[in-house]
Amino acid sequence: MVQIPLLRESEQQLFELLETHNFDVWFKNSTSVHVMVPTWKLLEPFHPKVLIPNIQDLLDTSAQDRAQSYQSGDIFTSFPTYGQVLTWLNQQVSTYPDIASLIHIGKTANDLDILGLRLGRDPTKKIFYVHCTIHAREWITTTTCLWIIDNLLSQDPGRAELLSSFQWVIVPVLNIDGYNYAHTSDRLWRKNREPNPSSSCIGTDLNRNYAYGWGGLGTSSNPCSDIYRGSGPYSAPEIRAEHEFLMPYFDSSSVAAYVDIHSYGGLFMSPWGYTIKELPPDYPAMELAMKEITEAIYQVNRRTYEYGPSAIVIYEAAGGSDDDAYGNGGVVYSFTVEAYGSSFTPPVSEIKPTGAEIYAGIKQLALHIINKEQ
Repeated sequence: MVQIPLLRESEQQLFELLETHNFDVWFKNSTSVHVMVPTWKLLEPFHPKVLIPNIQDLLDTSAQDRAQSYQSGDIFTSFPTYGQVLTWLNQQVSTYPDIASLIHIGKTANDLDILGLRLGRDPTKKIFYVHCTIHAREWITTTTCLWIIDNLLSQDPGRAELLSSFQWVIVPVLNIDGYNYAHTSDRLWRKNREPNPSSSCIGTDLNRNYAYGWGGLGTSSNPCSDIYRGSGPYSAPEIRAEHEFLMPYFDSSSVAAYVDIHSYGGLFMSPWGYTIKELPPDYPAMELAMKEITEAIYQVNRRTYEYGPSAIVIYEAAGGSDDDAYGNGGVVYSFTVEAYGSSFTPPVSEIKPTGAEIYAGIKQLALHIINKEQ
């Protein structure tokens, strides 16, 4: 993997080259981009710096790390398979039946049930919605959603106020088919696993498939691209299922917050993602919340999360989840989180620190909303 500095005079040429060769972009911010390439020679005119000489060595180390850690039997010292996630979720429902229940969101392309947990004491309260693992390779997000659930159910001494103020709906793995494939076949798989008509390439980038701004910058019409936007808005079964699940709540203004957790980069971002030409009308409220959230995150591990509109903080990308939740769903507190880190294959030792700091941010957002409404 290489890091390439972003220069105004060559940025467009660089990204045209990356798109032409379908190179895998791992991370981008306003100053540089991380790209996985078979050889850095092709990118030599753009002054690449080698960050990871051999990705396979990183994957092998990650696999050994997972195999050793799983022996402990602790969900937070391993990156669990989806079967293990389901077992853990069912255990929570059995242990806390008064405040936890499984909830069915819809079906994946491979006809698997998309499940989450509904947590809370008052079904009349607004929804606080969190989903993870929309991109299959971002395993640290799966355990982060489980960490949030664990804290809301048992670990956080302040959980009572949170559970009485919202209905929490938490979906640890939205892209189940891709997650399973990443565990069994291709650790770095990103998209879902839906076949594309007239192409041998599989999958849609689920975070380019939402309706608001669909088809704009930062997406591709090429089914072989990792940022393929799909054949139309909500065309991917997973995104259509989530949309249909949330629409009644959107229509009744019953969603207090919407949070999409990704990796990596250490970022907490608001709309807009589809354009840098304007800020959302509610950006002052979003910015105030993000300032408080990132301060709370910093207090946990002293790690700084940058914040702001995602199009400005990282790049323009249309058809994203938070743009849709705000633009079409009217949810002011609609955010995307990028967990701290430097690759998609973090060590298992990062599971607990990452879960703890992102939970602190989620909790601060909840408290911000509670205090605002009092």
